[in-house]
Amino acid sequence: FQVHPSAALGMNDHLIVEGGAGTGKTLLAAEYARKQVEQGRKVLYLTYNKNLAHHVVHALPETDLLKVVNIHALFGEYVPVDVPMMKENPQRYFAEILPEVFYDHISNLEQESLDKLQYDLLVMDEGQDISKPIYLYSLDCLLKGGLEKGRWVVFYDEKQNIYNPEYQDGMDILQSYAHTSFRLFVNCRNTVQIGTYSAKGVAFGGFLRENGEEVGRISYADDHDFAGKIKELLKTLRGGGVSMGDVTFLSPKRYQNSKLSQAGVAVNELKDGFVPDEKRPVYATIQGFKGLDAKVVILCDVDALRREKFSQYMYIAGTRARTLLYIVGSQDFWKEHENA
Repeated sequence: FQVHPSAALGMNDHLIVEGGAGTGKTLLAAEYARKQVEQGRKVLYLTYNKNLAHHVVHALPETDLLKVVNIHALFGEYVPVDVPMMKENPQRYFAEILPEVFYDHISNLEQESLDKLQYDLLVMDEGQDISKPIYLYSLDCLLKGGLEKGRWVVFYDEKQNIYNPEYQDGMDILQSYAHTSFRLFVNCRNTVQIGTYSAKGVAFGGFLRENGEEVGRISYADDHDFAGKIKELLKTLRGGGVSMGDVTFLSPKRYQNSKLSQAGVAVNELKDGFVPDEKRPVYATIQGFKGLDAKVVILCDVDALRREKFSQYMYIAGTRARTLLYIVGSQDFWKEHENA
């Protein structure tokens, strides 16, 4: 007799689920949310990345009982965004000011008004980014029974924390409540070659995907050589029957600042209003693609990554690839990272 993981989660009110990249956290979170909605519960499914929220929205049925949203968009639905202040310092505004304004708003509501807003279940995907004290204080107000008596589950991967300096403080708050912990350890996304290359130091319990090709390391001498190598790679992929819509360029930079833009490579940027196009590869920042995946990933602009950040960004970016992974760096980059 076996119990489906999402059913096992439903047997517990407070859950903390840890899993490395590719272990199925979002799939499990979405399935759990769907089953809870089917039981008539009102569910708030939170992400940090708006692109991941859009992906999950399309994967789940549309119903008044389910709200899927990234956390900053949630705050902005209840309190007006101060545009001049936001433009002055976007990072500080979204990390500190907007959450505090939202908490002031939600914590001062009359109980009758609060009752209409509250949810029966809180699902936190990308928990390493959401587990921040000011966020949790607000979510405590939005959850029936609060974090102490309400139903919640957090899915997280500490190694993907690139936004939240207060991560440990947030996890300490969650772990202070009686809870059940799960650990996901089987990589369901990557081939063995991609998973072991990208996630050095991460102990997966195994891989469900079969063996694939080795990770491609592409070296270029100058900007002209870069453009030529990229165009040759795309030509090779097309020749192998790969649709360009299945290819994603990932970079620490926005497209307009990327070498791909300078080389004139036409891409389909992942942003608001994104529509898939089988004729053009997708372009996204590494940060904006967290939680998502693609058949083929080409990692560019790696020279811009500081050496101490390379392994973390390599983990986040490389594990997005299901079948093929290529890393494009200058000759100097590969000399510096010859053991990467």
